[in-house]
Amino acid sequence: MELITNLILLFLLLLLLEHLWLYSLRWIEIANSDSVQIPRRALEASKRVSRWGPFLAEYLYHLVALTLSAADAVRHLVARVFRIPLSPLLQPLEGEDPYTPVVLVPGYMMGSFTLYPLKWWLERQGWRPAVALSLAPPWGDLMLLAEQLKEKVEEVYEACGRTKVILIGHSMGGLIARYYVSRLGGSQRVEKVISLGTPHHGTKLWTFALGPCALQMRPGSPFLHSLETDPANTSAVPVVSLYSDFDEIVIPAESSHLEGDHSLNVPLEALGHIAYLYNRRVYRKIQEVLEPAPASTRMDPWRLD
Repeated sequence: MELITNLILLFLLLLLLEHLWLYSLRWIEIANSDSVQIPRRALEASKRVSRWGPFLAEYLYHLVALTLSAADAVRHLVARVFRIPLSPLLQPLEGEDPYTPVVLVPGYMMGSFTLYPLKWWLERQGWRPAVALSLAPPWGDLMLLAEQLKEKVEEVYEACGRTKVILIGHSMGGLIARYYVSRLGGSQRVEKVISLGTPHHGTKLWTFALGPCALQMRPGSPFLHSLETDPANTSAVPVVSLYSDFDEIVIPAESSHLEGDHSLNVPLEALGHIAYLYNRRVYRKIQEVLEPAPASTRMDPWRLD
């Protein structure tokens, strides 16, 4: 029992040290950014990253995500070993109200379980069905993962009476969603894309990731260039990017910014990379983006107040 306790404490300590290291890299990035030439702006950015409350919240969110990811991995392992079929992607929808289906796309090294709190919240708000996906492997080639997304969206599209879906992608999931929309014909199936902490222009932490997706998330990679030369907004599919300058994974934070007439960047204060999945402020902002504007403001698709 003592050994197990010590192992748990060691794990918690290592996770804490990892967060300290990641935010140290964030501070270094701020110190070496263009804003350092404007001392006041650099000082303000440094103070935002130095807040302990959001830091501890991000640490706890990471524990939640790791626990859910471990449970998801065990579920898939048991299903494979004992040949137990997993539950269907979508349950029958008889009697359901005609809401636009929402498909949640996981980020790097994550599965559907990590998305369940957001899925349940969306369904309580009336957005049914909300479908949380698992793409395998979660460190794989983004183009191949986008092919999987295409198959799953087709399944949801047919089950919901050929209704266009809304894609919500966390981190790497936002890149997968954009590639599907712009390169695999997803513009015919997707009404809107919402990305949560997605490195649309790559992240300087790509060297610490494993798998083919790491090179694809390198700033200036051919994959990212393909999205920039044929972005999702050319198909008139709106893309909303929720981002925070407290994000410890997307470095620099500006990497989450998108350009284009059909793109909207929504800043959120004091949110770490995992917090997008579990923070109520993010949920409320997603709800604002999802809800149709009043009749008097329908000409402005990005009205959030």
